[in-house]
Amino acid sequence: MKRKIGLAIAVYVALLIGIYLINPEGVRQMFGRTNNEDPVRVELDDRTRELIRKANYGAFMYFEFSIFFEGERIYSAGAFAVRLLDPHLANFSFPGYDPIVNDVVFVHSEAESRGFPDNVIVAWPRDDEALNNRRIEQIHRNVNMSESELMRGGRLHRPVVTLEEFGLTYPVTVADLVDNWEKVDALREVMRLNH
Repeated sequence: MKRKIGLAIAVYVALLIGIYLINPEGVRQMFGRTNNEDPVRVELDDRTRELIRKANYGAFMYFEFSIFFEGERIYSAGAFAVRLLDPHLANFSFPGYDPIVNDVVFVHSEAESRGFPDNVIVAWPRDDEALNNRRIEQIHRNVNMSESELMRGGRLHRPVVTLEEFGLTYPVTVADLVDNWEKVDALREVMRLNH
């Protein structure tokens, strides 16, 4: 059985190589890519960069998102919102989706998310205390790191930071994740918290 599978794979690969030698463009088309479809980097305006930044922050915090999509309000994770906003993620497009989004707004709860216009993506902390506390604990742990803990390969991995430098006080709360999101996001960027 393993021999037959191995033989089938070998024949398939040999066939692809043969086709490529005869018609390289045909192979590219078979795999969904032609020379005239090379990705184009779109220069993002400040507004779009800010919307993507806000969606990335909400995704990092595991916020729940409310997005008006194809005539309906849907609820999703932040990665979906980021993909809708970022034109560089061209592999993720939806027919009929109008990408005009005027804002990404953070609120405290799902109840507060109601009543926004269709062109606004609304996000809020999930109703999961343990999940929210994990993010807050991650922030506290990273703020309290000493210089020796931040050394990597004989050099400082990132600066030692305090909450006060960012206009925050201990303890950071779930409300801070919404009300002071710009401060928390700036702190997250300096601490290089990306996952």
